[in-house]
Amino acid sequence: MIKKIMFQRKINKMIKEGMSKEHLLKKLADEGYLFHGSNKKIRVLKPKKVNLKGTDKSTISKVSATPFPEYAMFFSITSKRGEGKTSVINNNGKLKFSAEKKVYNEITPGYVHIIKGPKLGGKFTRKKLTEEELISIEPVEVDAIIRIEPKDFKHKIEVKKIKPF
Repeated sequence: MIKKIMFQRKINKMIKEGMSKEHLLKKLADEGYLFHGSNKKIRVLKPKKVNLKGTDKSTISKVSATPFPEYAMFFSITSKRGEGKTSVINNNGKLKFSAEKKVYNEITPGYVHIIKGPKLGGKFTRKKLTEEELISIEPVEVDAIIRIEPKDFKHKIEVKKIKPF
């Protein structure tokens, strides 16, 4: 617990000294941390039952995390905002973020949860659902949390109708 408190203080200090949140998160990704974006501050991420690829036939209870901080930042400011959809497309490292108008109009601050990845002894498996997502079927303790303001997300968000899977 003391290590987590010290880690959180170190992160807060770097932000206070002027390091951008995205730059800080990218440095942590290089060290092996993963990220989970949410509109809520959560200390322990618990598996949730979700449909895979939009089907009713294949479900799994999981905690998702990504090695890409931009994904977590995007989902932190757009999660649980109405009934609209969001999308991120990774085209050889070039990220394209989209949101339906309902979601875009309700963007608000959120949180990026910082979690130890596999190379740091974290509970996430190497089994990936996609290149951008690692999963854990067990609850995962968060190591640190960063509040993300919409202005912290420097990427363009295209407003458009998003087709289901």
